[in-house]
Amino acid sequence: MEKRQAAEVALRKKFKHRVLNDFVLAQGRVPPALLRKTVITEFVAAQSK
Repeated sequence: MEKRQAAEVALRKKFKHRVLNDFVLAQGRVPPALLRKTVITEFVAAQSK
């Protein structure tokens, strides 16, 4: 939930819940701290283009 909120705040109107879910599932099993970092650095960066 924290990761979703961080992505939602960063992307605002560009945020798409389904795209985030697909991204998170594609990451596989990773520790929460690494997942948060990946969401912020990779997902948000890719979606904000």
